[in-house]
Amino acid sequence: MIPSDEPGPFSRRLSDEQRLALLDVRHQIDSTRPPREFLQDLVTLISRILRAKAAVAGRHNGSWVLAAESGAAPAIAILSNTGPHAFDRFGATPGLRVELWRNGDYD
Repeated sequence: MIPSDEPGPFSRRLSDEQRLALLDVRHQIDSTRPPREFLQDLVTLISRILRAKAAVAGRHNGSWVLAAESGAAPAIAILSNTGPHAFDRFGATPGLRVELWRNGDYD
């Protein structure tokens, strides 16, 4: 979520409890685990806190790659070089935030 007084149409306010829990995530994750396991632990914990699906994606050789996701549903469509992806817009905006995405009945 982009910090502001009014949440946008695709954002929601995090509770004080959620914000504190997110600040504590780094103390609950074992940073010595292999990268994929570390990322999986991270998105699983964040997903529980946010009560929404969480994922880590990055660009590799010009394509988006899904490194870890907290669950299978809703599916995250990764298109290979077939045009702009929603991740392009999200990745081009500087700053830290949580953004709410909707896919059918899922946030």
